[in-house]
Amino acid sequence: MTKSRSSMIPPKFSDLPFGEKLLLWAVRLWATGAREGTNVQETLRHAFKLAGVPDAYIALDGFLSTISGSATVLSDNRRLKWADISDDEHLLLGLIAAWQQGHGKDHGTALLLSSRFPLAAIYIIQGPASKLAEILKCRGFIIQPRCSRQTEYYNNGQKSVVEQQGRILH
Repeated sequence: MTKSRSSMIPPKFSDLPFGEKLLLWAVRLWATGAREGTNVQETLRHAFKLAGVPDAYIALDGFLSTISGSATVLSDNRRLKWADISDDEHLLLGLIAAWQQGHGKDHGTALLLSSRFPLAAIYIIQGPASKLAEILKCRGFIIQPRCSRQTEYYNNGQKSVVEQQGRILH
């Protein structure tokens, strides 16, 4: 019997590979700065520079700015020192993984996001998400795909924006 991909995803921050730790730490720091009104940009810029991906900061900022400004429900981004990883954080990591594997524009990726974001935001997110994914991938920071059960979690039996409006703009 083989292990499913979802069973191979580490449940704790400390067990993640470096690229995933860097991305998740950056997301958490960015969210903390936004929540507390503190300027974390220089810290993030410096961290990405040290990791050898200085351009990743700009893509991350665009990605998270779009997400935070357009989400239709609150996102569960954990505090910096929390050991566990929320489903919302797995969603973000999974989105970057999908772009790294060439599945970012797939209908399933949009469906996963559609219970959280309006269609216009899903379209806008594509640019910075694909850029961030490519920058990380070129440096060898591969993000593991997340489990498909998230689709059920995020849709909660509700019709998604994609199902209600019929299609996704590419």
